[in-house]
Amino acid sequence: MLMELSSTCFNCDQPIPARTNYFFCSKCFTQLKCKNCNEPLEEGDLGCGNCGTPVVQKEADSKAINSIEFEQKGINKSFKARFTDTVGENLVASLGGLFLGNSNYKAVQNPFTQGQAKGNQLPVSSSTAKIKNDASVEDAIIIEPNSDDLNGLLVKIFEAQDDKISLVNSRLKQSGKRDHAIRITILLLYAYNLTGKKQVKRTELVDMLQDAAVYDTNFVGWLTKCDEIKKLDGDLLELNLPGKDAAVEILKEFGNSAIDKGSVHFSALSAKASKGRSKKTKTEPVAGSETSSAAKPSSTKMTPVKMIEILINEGYFSEKRRVPEIIKYCKEKKAHTLGNSPLSVALSRMIQSGKMKREKNASDQQYEYFQ
Repeated sequence: MLMELSSTCFNCDQPIPARTNYFFCSKCFTQLKCKNCNEPLEEGDLGCGNCGTPVVQKEADSKAINSIEFEQKGINKSFKARFTDTVGENLVASLGGLFLGNSNYKAVQNPFTQGQAKGNQLPVSSSTAKIKNDASVEDAIIIEPNSDDLNGLLVKIFEAQDDKISLVNSRLKQSGKRDHAIRITILLLYAYNLTGKKQVKRTELVDMLQDAAVYDTNFVGWLTKCDEIKKLDGDLLELNLPGKDAAVEILKEFGNSAIDKGSVHFSALSAKASKGRSKKTKTEPVAGSETSSAAKPSSTKMTPVKMIEILINEGYFSEKRRVPEIIKYCKEKKAHTLGNSPLSVALSRMIQSGKMKREKNASDQQYEYFQ
């Protein structure tokens, strides 16, 4: 008894005509039925399971349908389309220059899909992923990539299991513990970005870094101030354009057998500059200060909790305030920089102690804090 043929092509989702002699999809040339017994084929079949006839290998099989998307939030530009590999490769480069101002921009596919897997679906792993801290150097440089195939290296670093990506090779040419954590972070967000998931929960990243034994206060300090990663409400992380550029450089080093330790420069890592700014802020006189507690908000001992207590005493929270608004106020009026995550933790403690309250506003359902 013959299986029922799907109404759409399993490779490109195009409608299939209800004809007995329709063996190949006219849009992507994927074979849909057995040429010998008419038995419907499934995605990934090498031959007919009914009679054993091999799938016909056609030259056009490489012309898979790909989805591409460009987005520019600044002027709200957006472009979405579906193309074959042949047409899309050149068109994407042109559109990259038009939308992003980068003539070298090239289309990339989800590195975790296999064969002609469609969309951003991740294949199910046959085994649970574990971090290989003792992986050999050869594991990290199995292939010598060119500039067109850097994203293929991600499958040597991560493994996709259901809808989650796990670290399987921690040898990333790191030069130290913090550098190691940064490389894992940027590549994880980059890998998810290629699957279509632009925002990743901070807890997922923290779990991965803790498993790799590289999560500490030095890394947290970098994450708070870095330019490569955007920190969003709800403890979500998103890779910025500088972060994507850094990911490409990390992959180039990872795939280069001549490099023993990487030298990619990451933002917010200049200790000398940071020390100079701290010293300048400490010695600079504060004119017109009213209280001793408010006159030294830039002190190294000024914790987020202490800063919130000062704001409460000054009546700042007599009106409802959002996290970005609080950060901006402290930076401009108190000369003190607060990170999104540490501030959120401090506010949570104030709520638990009963000193403050919070509720979601009606416009965009974001939390607002008040006394």
